[in-house]
Amino acid sequence: MAKQAPATKADKLNSLYKECGLIKEDVFQHQHYTILTRSGIEKVQAHYGIQVSYKALKLEPKYAVIKAVAKMDEATVETYGSAVPENCKNSYFAETAEKRALSRAVLKLTGLYQHGFFGEEESEQLTAEAKAAPQKSPEADGLTEALNRLQNGDAPGTVWKAHPELHGNEDFKAAVKAEAERRKAAAA
Repeated sequence: MAKQAPATKADKLNSLYKECGLIKEDVFQHQHYTILTRSGIEKVQAHYGIQVSYKALKLEPKYAVIKAVAKMDEATVETYGSAVPENCKNSYFAETAEKRALSRAVLKLTGLYQHGFFGEEESEQLTAEAKAAPQKSPEADGLTEALNRLQNGDAPGTVWKAHPELHGNEDFKAAVKAEAERRKAAAA
């Protein structure tokens, strides 16, 4: 039987925090995407038992291309990482290409790309923007989602059950209680 995919990006991030042991420093949250740092990628790789082998396809003083072949269970993915002066601010082109290949392989095998996740090494521009943006915790994302669900008419009990990680959050408890009372009064 296939696993049920998390309903939202926030759900996926919450499950990654729990399953893979991610901490705040492993993730940068941007308005449109989430970036996993090198340590975050390696934690995801270890959790899922992803094996990666590399082959250098091009190693020149200012240009490197590394091919990564990654395996997880029965799935295999081949992908590439490259580095040139236009997309790499340091002079370690081969190492940067390897990190990018690893990030792409892990994100592809785990299906994280489809949830809007990117690797830190994939784009220094994305990383710089994300590091400059204020950080939001998975709980804050979950709270926003839960409050939106209440506003959009989901039953308070359903929202409560869907967000056990928020049961200690006073704002969440107050919102669920207020909505339950509002509905009770409206039905009377």
